[in-house]
Amino acid sequence: MKNAQDYDTLSKAIGIHILNFTSIPNVDKYHNVFHITEKKSGVLYFKDLELHTIELKKFNSNPIAELSEIVSKITTSLDRWVAFLTRHDLLEQDHLPEVLNDHSIKKALNVLDVMGFNPEEREAYENHLKWLRIESNTLKKSEQKGREEGIEIGIHKGKVEVAKSLLELGFSLEVIAKSTGLSILEIEQLD
Repeated sequence: MKNAQDYDTLSKAIGIHILNFTSIPNVDKYHNVFHITEKKSGVLYFKDLELHTIELKKFNSNPIAELSEIVSKITTSLDRWVAFLTRHDLLEQDHLPEVLNDHSIKKALNVLDVMGFNPEEREAYENHLKWLRIESNTLKKSEQKGREEGIEIGIHKGKVEVAKSLLELGFSLEVIAKSTGLSILEIEQLD
């Protein structure tokens, strides 16, 4: 915030605490949202300040739960991510249950796989990524060059067609050259 700037210009601030233990023992919900309020009156102080606690053990307290048991609890996007965080070891990227068959979950599983690489595997993976990036960049440059060349060819063909039309109408070579940007030699070769 800048000097003399009003509080209403602040963006909402959200703190998210993902906990692998129970911090709020008297509440069964695994996701709780807190705001700052005045102690006696309960008046909300900042509506744009929130603290979220996500207690993973409340979502799944059974460390040996089957995948079907965890999947049965998923009803929201947050449930999907908490299921991933608690039991990603049960998930296979190519055989995900429908409720977890999501691009973001697959990407997160891929990141976990890469994190588990040994140094040789990681180097091979990174070299392959580097190669893919180089190939992609080469293709983009080739496509751009092809477009530019195609545009130049199209412009030249258009100039040639205009020059032919002007020749048929009897315009002088100098006028045609000025009008099209072609050289007199190029125009003479059109006949």
